[in-house]
Amino acid sequence: MASSTALKVTVHIDDYNVEDSQDEDEFGYDEPDDDTLGSKGEYGTRHFSANIKVNGKPAGTLSGRLLDRPSRSFHAACDADSQELQEMGCVLFGSDGRPRNSAIKSDASTWSGGFLYISSVSIATEFRKDGATDVGAAAVGALLRHPDLGERWTVAAYIADSSEWMTPEDEDDQREMRRAQMAQMMGEEVESAVDPAKHAQGVCERMAKDARQFVRAGFRELDYQNGGWLYMTKGMLAAPLLTHEAALAYPLKVAAGATGAVEPADVPGPGTKDGQMLQLIARNAGAGLSDEAMLLRIDELITQGAHPTRAQALHCCAANNFHQLFLPLITRGADVNGKGPKGCTPLMVAAEGALGKVRLGSRPSSQAVATLIALGADKSLADQRGRTALGYHYASVRSINDFKAALIGGPKTEVDPTLKAMLMPSNGPTAADMECQDDH
Repeated sequence: MASSTALKVTVHIDDYNVEDSQDEDEFGYDEPDDDTLGSKGEYGTRHFSANIKVNGKPAGTLSGRLLDRPSRSFHAACDADSQELQEMGCVLFGSDGRPRNSAIKSDASTWSGGFLYISSVSIATEFRKDGATDVGAAAVGALLRHPDLGERWTVAAYIADSSEWMTPEDEDDQREMRRAQMAQMMGEEVESAVDPAKHAQGVCERMAKDARQFVRAGFRELDYQNGGWLYMTKGMLAAPLLTHEAALAYPLKVAAGATGAVEPADVPGPGTKDGQMLQLIARNAGAGLSDEAMLLRIDELITQGAHPTRAQALHCCAANNFHQLFLPLITRGADVNGKGPKGCTPLMVAAEGALGKVRLGSRPSSQAVATLIALGADKSLADQRGRTALGYHYASVRSINDFKAALIGGPKTEVDPTLKAMLMPSNGPTAADMECQDDH
């Protein structure tokens, strides 16, 4: 493929015909919020699409959203658009659209100005051969500097997408994985012809390829989930376009999954004895087995090779407030401080769920937290992001208030003082805990 210096990459935002706008006032004139990006939606969101050209010829497409900030209905605007935008909006901003994440909070320019969410980038196959990123990176850079957008955003974001880089073989593997997963959900004991670990690595590899073109354009990766969540501030735009080699050297969290450097699975598979123990406890929330019957079945699975710690039995009990099973499980070998997904302990799960989570009218329950601490749970332990159980309680409060702000309104939920005192680490909250504090 020709070098990037020989390629003239341009982005052309699709014309929005203001004359065709349906947003007219009582005199038949277009509302003043109509412009080249279209009319503002109910929450002030503008949707746009664009064509990418290389040396004047079609080479791909882009699409995105532009949201006003600050705005009291910012989270509601994100939620009304898509689940991905809602989650990204909550990660980066408070409910009023002001910076929440430490990655952007320190940049004073981000406290106002629009939020540009790039929802899709599709580059023609001929310009993506062997993972090439020249056209993709140049197109992203051209979009950020486009006259219709350049002065209207201060924070931009994108979630890496593996689908753009899939081969026909990848698509076949994905269909087979979904078939096996559906069969397992129906209770069938089937094994997929596709190695789950290899499939997961493939997804991460494709996401990393997708992310590299944004890294070249100046985006950086958020420390969130398994990686691939990218952001940029207006101040970062001044940096020159990275070379492909420099982008490859940038340490992406999502790229670790492509090399198998992350845990292959968060929970034990349903076809294992550990997985069967986990499912037994999880399903008992609706099945209504007595504790005695539950423990008898757990004992059977232990004799067949299951282990309560590997099965994350305490985590599951904490999530469902089955505090009466903590001691029996610990006597059967469960580690009260055993770490599950992302370094999460049973106490962290209990602290997160103490407010009832989606059951917004429920009263805080400290029973599971108190029982675990009495049985030896260490409240100073931190997960992979540095959060203790206190941070999980803080995050739960903030999540509930995010939900209220986006959907239902109502009085603000406060941190429970009893739970806060019980969960406070001996050395005080960590910096990651403080990041989780409510900002509504």
